Amino acid sequence: MAFAAGFGLDIALTVVSLAAAFVPASQETQCRVGIGSKTRTTAGLDLSGGNYPHMFLYDTRGELIDYSIGGGSAEQASNDIVGFATGTSTSPEYMMIQASTTDATCISYISLTSAANDQRTWHAGYIKQCAAIADQNQLWYPSPEFIPGTDFHPGCVWLSDDDRFLKAISFKLTDFGFPESETAQRAQAQYTQFPNTLCQAPARMAMWTTPPVDCVPVYLEEEQRDGTTGFDLDFQKIVDGHALVCDMKDAKTLNQNIQPGQGPKTLNAKQLADEKAAADAAQAATNEAGTNTNAPPPGAGGFGGTVGSIPAGSSGGVAGTTPAVGVGNFGGVLGSIPNPDVVQPTKRSKRSNTRQVQGRSTRDSRRQVLDRREVLRREKDHCVDRLVISHFGGHSATEVCQMTNSWGPDFVSVVEGLYCDMCERELWQLCSVTTTSECFDLERKEVRHKALGAEGEDYIDLRKKFEIISEWE
Repeated sequence: MAFAAGFGLDIALTVVSLAAAFVPASQETQCRVGIGSKTRTTAGLDLSGGNYPHMFLYDTRGELIDYSIGGGSAEQASNDIVGFATGTSTSPEYMMIQASTTDATCISYISLTSAANDQRTWHAGYIKQCAAIADQNQLWYPSPEFIPGTDFHPGCVWLSDDDRFLKAISFKLTDFGFPESETAQRAQAQYTQFPNTLCQAPARMAMWTTPPVDCVPVYLEEEQRDGTTGFDLDFQKIVDGHALVCDMKDAKTLNQNIQPGQGPKTLNAKQLADEKAAADAAQAATNEAGTNTNAPPPGAGGFGGTVGSIPAGSSGGVAGTTPAVGVGNFGGVLGSIPNPDVVQPTKRSKRSNTRQVQGRSTRDSRRQVLDRREVLRREKDHCVDRLVISHFGGHSATEVCQMTNSWGPDFVSVVEGLYCDMCERELWQLCSVTTTSECFDLERKEVRHKALGAEGEDYIDLRKKFEIISEWE
């Protein structure tokens, strides 16, 4: 039976068939690795691909079953299938993918079919959610890669064998492959409402900056589920009730505590309600006994004020007070309330597409942009001379620009009509019939300014010269 994926955190799917994502059963476990970009038909234009990672499979007790040594380049226009000698009597329970080189690789998804025809999948959307909570969004970047059999683009997570990104990710395969879409939806609801049960549960999923050598954290007892909600019964057990079956003294995770029994306190909905009821009952008892030093004084109202009457003015307000001109009934100044969720393109002067630096001339601020860009060039940052143009509706230049630590090429969302300068984290509108300057010219692949070129000999040109451009559609 094919398993539906728990797409978890960005979208909700009702009916999903992943038959196309999995390899048919054989005498060995087969694993397909979705790497970066499926648009690898032209050599040199793969902006988020790279080398295949090392992969390790473990049994229910965390013991290594088999492994595959990576390092080879991803084949053009394909996501290779890797075989593991597991036999038909053992189905992998845990998996770790680990960077094989310092050339960063962006992993989109894993789909695995065991020799016993157990089918599992995991994708980068889970890392995106946890990275957002931890403000570590340099881990994630959009990708045109979609899980076969669906139109879902989970993006991808960067791995490299240096200090820029994660070095490895491990996960419990059976917690990310579900026998029916309803189960997937329940898991999505739990991970969204109680993110600790995903992001602070290293046996479920761990993000490694220094991976362990011989094992991964495991649950030695089967996880119990609530028959009604499908949620884990004991959240705390999920967070820190795991076991370490090998020496992990040198292993390090990103914002996770891998020591059993030391995870953050995590209660389910019933436990939270019970804890609040107990606290309220205890406070009521101390109030009645007169031993609560924080209780309101006798005669105090519900908000701490003294019970009594307030003289009213002729218009219904407090006597002797008159609202200021332009002030509404609740004391606020009349006018419009900005929507904090609406992100507008960055405003800039007519002659500069850079952040203005207080106390410096425009030329100095431009020079600083070039200096920052040169540092990024030496660090081989893709924002300096690479560009992605995406036609997918699920891809957002706004989202990428808001991820202050995201990493990857400059990004255009044709659907949004926006361009993100990933070096400066600035949004620009795409040029159009109505927007003809201070915008990104999609045809010329450059920011278009007013009166460009009329600045004199000292003018510093900030336009980028993209050496690699990839169009996703």
